[in-house]
Amino acid sequence: MLSTERLVLRPVTTDDHPALLAHWTQPAVRRFLFDSTALSAAEVAETIEESLGDFAAHGYGIWLIELGSGSGLVGTAGLRPLEESGLEIFYSLAPGAWGHGYATEAALPSSTSASTSGRPRGPRPYSTTARAASVAYPWPHAPGARL
Repeated sequence: MLSTERLVLRPVTTDDHPALLAHWTQPAVRRFLFDSTALSAAEVAETIEESLGDFAAHGYGIWLIELGSGSGLVGTAGLRPLEESGLEIFYSLAPGAWGHGYATEAALPSSTSASTSGRPRGPRPYSTTARAASVAYPWPHAPGARL
């Protein structure tokens, strides 16, 4: 478990399947995720299983973001393998959580957890025309990067 001033992050588990299915299939949330395709229940289960395997093997994966006040799911953040390209900084936020700085607040602890556990460094922010709202996130271990 990780925490910030306002947030609590914990690795996703199979118990989170219903909440993640509801979250990731919201049109506003998936707009820049999964190529805007609504995931099936089986695909959400597969994503959770991949994250569990990534945490076990590499020390990184997807974290569930909750407000420290205990008011429920805010979103997700973490690292995912991006085929042959390296690691992707992954995040999703519920529309009601937009504009509060939660993605930025969650990104650093969720991404540095892998590097502080002696795991590989250097996720590559991923942005395409289809993901126009994605922006390059300065990885703290990149030469000249500043947060």
